[in-house]
Amino acid sequence: MAIAFYISLGRDSLPISSTTYVIEKFNGQISTSTLNRAVEQFNECNENNLLPEAFIWDDLIFKTSKKARLIPFRVQWCALDSLLYPHVNHTGRCAIRADILHKLLQEKIISRADDTSAALAFLSKKPEVKIVELDNLLRFVGWEENKVYKPLSYPAPSQKAKSISVIINYRDRPELMSTCLKSISQQQVNVPLEIILVDNQSKPENRQAVESQLKQLLPANITTQHLHYDAPFNHSAQSNLGAKNANGEVLMMFNNDAQLIDKHTLQILADWAITPGVASVGPRIIGKNQRLVSSGVQVCLPIGNRAVRLQESTVSPLSQTVHYCAGNGFACAAISREIWFKLGGLNPIEFPTQYNDAEYFLRAMDAGFNHIYVGSLEVYHEPGQSEVRTREIVEKIHDKLRDLYPYMGKYHRLNPALLKETSNLLQTAINVPNLLKIFLAYRRFYKKLGLK
Repeated sequence: MAIAFYISLGRDSLPISSTTYVIEKFNGQISTSTLNRAVEQFNECNENNLLPEAFIWDDLIFKTSKKARLIPFRVQWCALDSLLYPHVNHTGRCAIRADILHKLLQEKIISRADDTSAALAFLSKKPEVKIVELDNLLRFVGWEENKVYKPLSYPAPSQKAKSISVIINYRDRPELMSTCLKSISQQQVNVPLEIILVDNQSKPENRQAVESQLKQLLPANITTQHLHYDAPFNHSAQSNLGAKNANGEVLMMFNNDAQLIDKHTLQILADWAITPGVASVGPRIIGKNQRLVSSGVQVCLPIGNRAVRLQESTVSPLSQTVHYCAGNGFACAAISREIWFKLGGLNPIEFPTQYNDAEYFLRAMDAGFNHIYVGSLEVYHEPGQSEVRTREIVEKIHDKLRDLYPYMGKYHRLNPALLKETSNLLQTAINVPNLLKIFLAYRRFYKKLGLK
């Protein structure tokens, strides 16, 4: 079955053939010959000869190393994501069958005959549609800050939370709590808001200072509870204590050294948290100088001697979007109170402190729940203020997680990822633009000098 590709240049008339695929023109466009080779490989594995409604592929970007060298990376997009795909630009990273485009245009689902981006967004919501990913193709984007990754719009939560309880664990450090509470006091929330502080053996003068801050910084319409956990530090047990005493429909896990930036953060996260089937919702976490600290939690497949693991994602492309993810760090995360108790909260025995939230994420996904990352909202938090993590400690915890959840690797496509690319694919997978030609010459020069 012969497949043809048509590169649209914005013309009104397009082919309608069921064997012709349309691609919107994009700078750094992949070459038609490479497409044909990739489809030939697909056909060899396509036993029933059924043509998919669409082909998709990943991106190529450049990053600059500390030594000012250009390093190529593949941006591995999320798996088909009904939250993400309708709100970003797919121009140049997909090929849609011409007869499908014609049908969608007649049904007024798309506004242009070559609007492959909108067509892919629509098709991604249809589980019966066949969308095939071609691994040996890349859309050349340029740099990771490219505006192509900025969302065209944001999805909105379908429900409204009725009440919110913010749970904050602390020991001493009233100066941190002051900044934290100030940011909460500036939130615009339309429902009853409750602040629950869980004190873990603070000095009496520091506990009193925090108690004074509750009265001075928070308006009268925000109710408060000041609980005492008189035992060695156990973040899981303390969080469970706060949740047990909470009255809100949504629980907001929040660090005492975190600061809310957007005035609607609490309300929007809480609204997302009561979405059916969702176990946690989190914002974009930034640190000093706007450094990206976390764009959700991701599962990373084994690389070399490193086994499968969980970590905070710092992938910049698509970090401002809303999408499903593998979890959201409890520095700031919203959780339905009903789901929290249905899943049993945190595990204070096996995971008393570090990576206790990661165990919750995996337990939730194994139970069929999702996690949502909301990149339209930002929270300031510099990690490592309360606990020191060594590589040895982290590996021991991961060993325990891998024993409990041996198949966690199946969740790795929930987040965008960055993977280093090879020059062979760069030279064959795309129609090489001038910038890429310069890069390849630059790379060959370094190889001649014996540099990597």
